[in-house]
Amino acid sequence: MKVKIFEAATKRGGFVNKIDRAALDRLQDQIDQWLQDNPGINVVHVKQSSAGGSWGPIQLFISVWHESAP
Repeated sequence: MKVKIFEAATKRGGFVNKIDRAALDRLQDQIDQWLQDNPGINVVHVKQSSAGGSWGPIQLFISVWHESAP
């Protein structure tokens, strides 16, 4: 089994920090393109996590566990 990790970060930091819609769109585009470029995989598991956000940018991570389709 292999894992592919996608990452996107918001461009702003500060006390009031929100998830940047553009960052979410970029992350979605990365995942969609990877899936399109790799039609012979079988996605087994997907996890998401985030880090940061207090005074720095929020980082978003998507981990996709996959294996070759039979």
